[in-house]
Amino acid sequence: MRNLDFSSWNGTLTTLLGLVIVSVVAVGIRLLLMQTIQRQRERENRQINERLRTLISAYKILGSSFTGELSVDPAHLRALKLLLLVGWWFSK
Repeated sequence: MRNLDFSSWNGTLTTLLGLVIVSVVAVGIRLLLMQTIQRQRERENRQINERLRTLISAYKILGSSFTGELSVDPAHLRALKLLLLVGWWFSK
């Protein structure tokens, strides 16, 4: 606080003008930084939204193929082999 001079009008005006200039520069730097960060977040959000739109449209297209009667038995091949083996074992 040694450099703040309020002993004369000239010193007071110079001190206040210096404080205003420093404050305006600091606010300007902060605004530029916030704007840069906001642009980056908007870009990331656009990418995420595009991926979500693609996934939603794919699920809408494929959604009808998962409803109704299944033409193929969904049982796993390993389970079928096990059933055949157990059935063969007990048929002896």
